[in-house]
Amino acid sequence: EEEKLASDIQTWLQQWEPANPESIGPWRGGSIKHVATASGNQLALQGDGSWFAEGGSPNKDTYTFTCQLSDAPWQALRLECLADERLPNRGPGRAGNGNFALGDIYLRIKGKSDAERIVRFATASATHQQNNDTLSVAASIDNDPISGWAVDGGGIGKDQAASFELAEPLKLSSEEEVEVVLVCNHPNGAHIPGRIRLAWSTEKGLTPAVGKAEIDASVLEALTRLKEKWDVNSPDYSIVKGWMSGQLANYKKVQERVAEIKKQGPKSTKQKVLVTTEGMPHLPHHADGRGFPHFYPQTYVLIRGDVHQKRSEAVPGYLQILMRNGKTEDHWKVSAPEGWTRTSFRRASLANWLMDVKDGAGHLAARVIVNRLWQHHFGKGLVATVSDFGKQGDLPSHPELLEWLATDLVQNGWRLKRVHKMIMTSAVYMQSSEALTTEAENLFAADSGVNQDRAAVDRENKYLWKFPVRRLEAEAIRDTLLAVSGDLDLTQFGPGTLDQGMKRRSIYFFIKRSQLIPMMLLFDWPEHQVGIGQRSVTTIAPQALAFMNSPYARQYAASFAKRLSADEDQVKVQLAYNLAFGRPAETHEIEIANRFLAQQVETYQQQGVNDAKSMAWVDYCQALLSMNELIYVD
Repeated sequence: EEEKLASDIQTWLQQWEPANPESIGPWRGGSIKHVATASGNQLALQGDGSWFAEGGSPNKDTYTFTCQLSDAPWQALRLECLADERLPNRGPGRAGNGNFALGDIYLRIKGKSDAERIVRFATASATHQQNNDTLSVAASIDNDPISGWAVDGGGIGKDQAASFELAEPLKLSSEEEVEVVLVCNHPNGAHIPGRIRLAWSTEKGLTPAVGKAEIDASVLEALTRLKEKWDVNSPDYSIVKGWMSGQLANYKKVQERVAEIKKQGPKSTKQKVLVTTEGMPHLPHHADGRGFPHFYPQTYVLIRGDVHQKRSEAVPGYLQILMRNGKTEDHWKVSAPEGWTRTSFRRASLANWLMDVKDGAGHLAARVIVNRLWQHHFGKGLVATVSDFGKQGDLPSHPELLEWLATDLVQNGWRLKRVHKMIMTSAVYMQSSEALTTEAENLFAADSGVNQDRAAVDRENKYLWKFPVRRLEAEAIRDTLLAVSGDLDLTQFGPGTLDQGMKRRSIYFFIKRSQLIPMMLLFDWPEHQVGIGQRSVTTIAPQALAFMNSPYARQYAASFAKRLSADEDQVKVQLAYNLAFGRPAETHEIEIANRFLAQQVETYQQQGVNDAKSMAWVDYCQALLSMNELIYVD
């Protein structure tokens, strides 16, 4: 629809003649910068340049339109009060019968200083007025703020217009703006215009008539520039699009359809999913008919693993070493509600045991989860064997810290986000990943009595005397490339894919053993058929070659280069570093960039490449994407 709208606008512009006065008419819609109401209700801009009053109908109100006009000698103001299906009896007023009463209308001229002046209108005429006395259009410019223009007696439900002329032409300086003030104080409540439109003219003696949607001054300027240079990405296109959306019939239909969809609200859709639970009917399976079932209502202890040698039924139970203080399984048992037959509630019982810090496994569960969070942020857990806290596993490097984190987690409602934040704002996480300078090492030694170099004492950084450099996982590496290039599609939900060229996050890849994603495998994508406690991290030549030669890497680099919209090379280099590494480029890095770009431009020119400068920037962006700093948490 957006593409169709752009095509319609361009076609209209080709036929539009801005130099032809008849294509515009004697009235101009001044640029309205601000609209305010005394009641606090909103006036919403409509597609035809009019303003519609929203919210409840107050008894009285004052509208103030702040306009930015040129210095032309303005002679008259036209006020249109338009009928609308949303108003009582189609309006044009908000009263119960559709009427309004404009008690007063005047201009307030403001400059940069606090000084202001009031300008009154000299004469007025209208397409229809209720009478020739207190409800006439002339009553809107007298000294009585109650009497004023009304349209009952044949004017209800129809578009109406009034022309107000000045005694002297109005000329404004570049520092001045004009406010059009409409006051509605009629004792009969809600006698306020519901939909109005303003226009200005440099002519006098014009017969009041309801006009077409006049072109606003700012829109007129944008139309002129856009006709000279068509660009859908320019601010002028946005202005024209907003105006044209109210003029083109096909776009109005789109807007109406969108409004109807919003009114109906989101629709719920049903999607079949496989749920692992009890008591659900069997779902057809692709392995049905292979001679064995896919669900066993009972589980047995088998002799030598032979399904034909059943010793006894295997009943649910818990690890005895994690059942403390003499408790048995019944202590955590949850019984199903009366009459409930679909599920056994054994999983609820298991959850109770698992989270019971005093008598069950909760004390171990807390240690295990905080240890895995620590591994996520530092690459290695306080207990290195994250899946083995038993006798064959490693001892914790910081046992007191592990206990403190586990206790804090339990005491604060098992909220993991809080632990993440606490770890990432800690002093140990915010350390540098570089070895300490000699001066810093000496200070450390003087404070602690340690006389040896820390690296010599703790070569593996087991005690975290510096931040351990950690490479991102395969999914995060690919997502980072997409994010820096500006190609990342953040659309959530929906089906996955096996297309490695997709722009969505890597969690939307299907896992198919015969069609694994090559780039994911290069960066140690794990075996998805088994659970693992920690991913392996290898450094091999094909990883670097993928960044250098992969067509996807080149595509990311080209998109990255397009994001660098600055004109000066130095500014573009700084922007590139901010996007890729979240930091400014240092002086020597800018010098290296300049030499690299100059060299690449010269090489491409010698090869006869037309756009040598652009190609050089793609090369430079690809070099930045290939740096360790992009894929390592430092």
